[in-house]
Amino acid sequence: MQAGLLRPRRVRGFTLVEVMTALAIVVVLVGMTLGALSQLRSQASRRAFTTDLAADLALARNRAIARQRTQVIVIDAAAGTNALFGYFHLEDTGNRIYSSADLTALLVGLDPSTPTTAPSPYTVQALESATQSSSPFYLSTTAWGGALPFPFAAIPQDTSAGCSFCTNGVGALAFLPNGKAVFSDGNAAGGLVAVQGRGGTGASSMSALLISTTSLVQTLVR
Repeated sequence: MQAGLLRPRRVRGFTLVEVMTALAIVVVLVGMTLGALSQLRSQASRRAFTTDLAADLALARNRAIARQRTQVIVIDAAAGTNALFGYFHLEDTGNRIYSSADLTALLVGLDPSTPTTAPSPYTVQALESATQSSSPFYLSTTAWGGALPFPFAAIPQDTSAGCSFCTNGVGALAFLPNGKAVFSDGNAAGGLVAVQGRGGTGASSMSALLISTTSLVQTLVR
């Protein structure tokens, strides 16, 4: 009787099917977690870029008035010689930029990451920039896809070239010493820059920056 009581119990282990099922569940849970983290990181990256650009637009406007020198923001949504995408804040050190025509002429041959490439008679100085190796811009003919708020309703929504005032992926706006803004496409209403989430998620995770010719800037997020 004692020998029977001392006999060791047989411990039942996991079957191969049970182990494989548990592993499959773990893989699914890890995949869902990584997907959620990637989405959060995408949203944070997009909002950080949008916030930085909005802050620099405000800085450029204030600097133009305070220093009485035109401030230029170049939107670079094309894979040019610098292989960078983003925006560049330049100051008109030669006091030559006062119109849309000046902006158009400035962009000819300009590598915004290298101010010395500015064509004569323009001279500019680099102040701020935010660039990355992949384009943060949302390229669409109907960027926002709905009515824009007052007083931006007349601004074109076509950002298929990088921004509403871009041509072939490059555009510029300038804040003049009088506080007004002009755009490289000559639009009298203003301009729109649309920023997408990382990975090209499109309009479902887009920010829009609206700039009027009176230098009013507004951010839309969805």
